[in-house]
Amino acid sequence: MTKFRVVYDVTHVAARLGAASPTGIERVDAAFARHFAEREEAANQAVGLHYGLRRPHLLDGAAVKALLAESERAWSTQDGKDEIFDRLSGWLGKPALETPASHARFSDPTRGRLARRSARLKWLVARSRGVDIPQGAIYLNISQYSMKDALYFRWLDSRPDVKPVFFIHDLLPLDCPEFFREGYSARFERVVATMVRHAKAAIVSNETVGARIAAEMAARGRNDLPLFSRLLPPPTAVGPRLRSDRSALKSCAPYFVAIGTIEPRKNHLLLLHVWRDLAKKGGEVPRLILVGGRGWDNEQVVDLLERSPLLRPHVAEVSGLTTEGLRRLIAGARAVLSPSFEEGYGLPVVEALAEGTPVVASDIPVFREISQGRALFLDPTDGPGWRRAIGELADSRSALGEGLLGAARGFAAPAWPDYFREFEAFLASI
Repeated sequence: MTKFRVVYDVTHVAARLGAASPTGIERVDAAFARHFAEREEAANQAVGLHYGLRRPHLLDGAAVKALLAESERAWSTQDGKDEIFDRLSGWLGKPALETPASHARFSDPTRGRLARRSARLKWLVARSRGVDIPQGAIYLNISQYSMKDALYFRWLDSRPDVKPVFFIHDLLPLDCPEFFREGYSARFERVVATMVRHAKAAIVSNETVGARIAAEMAARGRNDLPLFSRLLPPPTAVGPRLRSDRSALKSCAPYFVAIGTIEPRKNHLLLLHVWRDLAKKGGEVPRLILVGGRGWDNEQVVDLLERSPLLRPHVAEVSGLTTEGLRRLIAGARAVLSPSFEEGYGLPVVEALAEGTPVVASDIPVFREISQGRALFLDPTDGPGWRRAIGELADSRSALGEGLLGAARGFAAPAWPDYFREFEAFLASI
């Protein structure tokens, strides 16, 4: 084992316990935390750090493992049951109704209980105390949680021996402020300032974003900042694998999946207009499943979902899927659709291709890089093009579908063991 010590920031893991529908970055954060908890515990070292107002609290391996176990319990099947997935697959297995009474939404009924348990665990974590942060340790922050609040990072000023390493996901709040909540760009500027002030190295998830970040850091006087750039493996590849094949939902209606918070940048509106057009034309209409919570500035999308009689039989929202449920849903889909205007990565694209599922994605540089070119790329404003592609893919015998299936099966998915081996070598070089 390489001889350097890592103190992993688990504040975000603790804060998001009880989330009904964990985001991709939350699953990635947990994957990193799990790796370094096991690594450091094997050497009998402190493994976790939680923000405090005056100084951070250092956590032992037992505390970190308790946090991770709670997250994994919330995101996993219980006693072989997967209620949200089962309800969703039941909806897929029924014929579309002419005028259902309400829009189909599937969510996690245990959210309140998990949130209460989360509050108790966070209280325990906040009271944890341990030895001081080891001399010369690497402080690793993946989530950027609360990095806009500089006071949580003042302790680094008095510990010049500690080497902070931050994951910089992207700079979209600076480059595309129109896609974020009002005032968010100013808050994100403080996140970047924290990195510029403290970082000894940074992590990026692809070369496209890495080039943009390198330019920004150089412009801010940090052209000395080493960057670790590797494609992120799919977080759905972590944990036990129960069943994930394309026959899992073979008796259901053909369906497509779009994964991501419902907010303007993800371009759900395009998909809903495509489905309205398909429903208007009549005949067999495939289903569309929107996986993720509702975000901001989404009034038009929500109005269509809740008020359009054309969409109700064919479109559903789902949150609270287990990791295995999400994996199975992706595996059975005709395609995963990612019509985003901008992305810093695009985990659903990688997750889909890793399952051998076709992808239709926006023609943006990040998607071309992370997909290894193995997707159908369309302009995110090309409604007719998306409608034609979806119509063809709904037919299981289409040449387009067969071609995209072959492309997906040739995808070389990044793997977590390889990723962490290369990442640890990078950390050792700092």
